[in-house]
Amino acid sequence: MILDVLFTGLLWVILMKLWQKHIKQKEIWVFEDSESDIMLLKINLQLDDYYIRYFKSVKGLRFRTAMSPPDAVICDYFLQDDINGDQVRKFFRRNHIPVIITTGYDGDINGVPADAIIRKTTGQKCYRDIEHWVHSVT
Repeated sequence: MILDVLFTGLLWVILMKLWQKHIKQKEIWVFEDSESDIMLLKINLQLDDYYIRYFKSVKGLRFRTAMSPPDAVICDYFLQDDINGDQVRKFFRRNHIPVIITTGYDGDINGVPADAIIRKTTGQKCYRDIEHWVHSVT
């Protein structure tokens, strides 16, 4: 009886992992507190094969990540919460989840390499760079 329960539980975990890896649509999380930037991302990003979730806050981040981690994260540098994108990046990198920071800030971001930052621009280049990054890490 106990072996049956353990076997069923193990089988369930294996099937869920296979489903997440091979069948489930890739999930991208976007942390952006600006409504206008969210709207521009929704209009301009061409990532139809991905399920994209937008968050205006990092509240509940640890719980959401533990329950169902994303395949990749796009995070604005300046957030309304008491946390910046570089700290969000550290959290996801510790959990082996790829993350890119988007920002309109022109200066260096301490502890974040230049190839982990996409600068927000007025043209389409920013969105094409995000798409390229998503395809390269998922």
